[in-house]
Amino acid sequence: MKMGTRDQRPRAMTPAGLLKAGLLLGLSALVLTTTLGCDDRRTIEQVTRDLRNLRPPSEEDAQAKLVFQTKQAELIRELYELSESKAGLGQLMSQRWLVLLENSDPRIVLNETANVLSEPTADAGFKSLATYFQARALVRQLREDPRRDPEPVRKAVADFAAANPNAPVIPELRVELAMAEPELPVRRAALTELISSLGSQLPKDLQTKVKEELDRIRGVGEPFPDFEFPDVLTGKTIRLSDLKGKVVVLDFWASWCVPCLVELPRMKQLYAKYKDQGVEFIGLSVDSLDEKGINDLKKCITDNEIPWPQFHSAPVNSLIIANQQGIDTIPRILLLDGDGVLVTREARGQLDRLIPEQLAKLRERPASASANQNESSPAVSASQNATSEATALEKTTPQSAPNSEQPPADGDSRNPSSKPNADPS
Repeated sequence: MKMGTRDQRPRAMTPAGLLKAGLLLGLSALVLTTTLGCDDRRTIEQVTRDLRNLRPPSEEDAQAKLVFQTKQAELIRELYELSESKAGLGQLMSQRWLVLLENSDPRIVLNETANVLSEPTADAGFKSLATYFQARALVRQLREDPRRDPEPVRKAVADFAAANPNAPVIPELRVELAMAEPELPVRRAALTELISSLGSQLPKDLQTKVKEELDRIRGVGEPFPDFEFPDVLTGKTIRLSDLKGKVVVLDFWASWCVPCLVELPRMKQLYAKYKDQGVEFIGLSVDSLDEKGINDLKKCITDNEIPWPQFHSAPVNSLIIANQQGIDTIPRILLLDGDGVLVTREARGQLDRLIPEQLAKLRERPASASANQNESSPAVSASQNATSEATALEKTTPQSAPNSEQPPADGDSRNPSSKPNADPS
């Protein structure tokens, strides 16, 4: 599953909404020219004329768009500073703060919103907008620096929601706060609570965002469920819990998955480099369970000289584990630390960095810690967090099996209703 991108602009807090840029600027200029003193009028007219003359570039030209937004934000700041009365400038400054939050230091927004909140000529609507953008800036700071204390950020969001209970931007603000929570258990709980309490009241794009984040962090920081399997080629039984003390790479793949095969050369290089340093790879194939699927898998392993053990079927097939883990696209690579704890579900393309990091952590352990490691099997059937997440998601998501890629021309008989599909990227 890929994390999507979305427009970060908030929904309007008033029925009129955040007006389109051209109309907004024209109306704001009209307000300014009728409320400002004569001494400043010429300068203000020059700035408003510059604003009106700005022409947004095409959406495809990202660099030109950034230049336009930056220039627009700077002109808005000039208008604000020249205005004797700040009344009626809320929507205009919102345009500036949106740009700053996307492209600049959130401290600028915090300083400017603090000034607005202490400005006697700012109207109530302007101050309400300032409170909202102040909360958003704090959330962004927390997201960028998880070492910050989250409590002031939570309070800012809660205070804004209490003062503006019907503001349509509240669900989005709550989602952004939940996703910025530094502690994974807190983040999981907050996102799950949003799905449970708001459900279908959340806009579709926010539902998708929450579910994708829950999928991304599912089980992270928790022991991975134990499993054992006979290697596809050698028949040797391998148990995950026997690999404690090693960094483990779990590679969900299939012989028919072209992106999986494209990555094989690099995977083999990494395996050769780290296999004698305390790293183990395990392939979990989702090839079909019939004779043809098994033969295709064995041929692929042999032809490509894949050296690490492969899990496919008996006593529990690897597709069951893939479904339990919510894996609906391959290749999907997971990484476990030396204690069998899931580090990330998104190790694909990151192993060059992640493996050395985890090995360094293993080397930093005191010798006594390794000697006293718990030897009992951490056979975790399913974590309570994962169960609560799944229950919450079921309330808003129709139950459906993962989509499958189109079967190849040779007539692969695998069941299309239960197999992950290949991620082409």
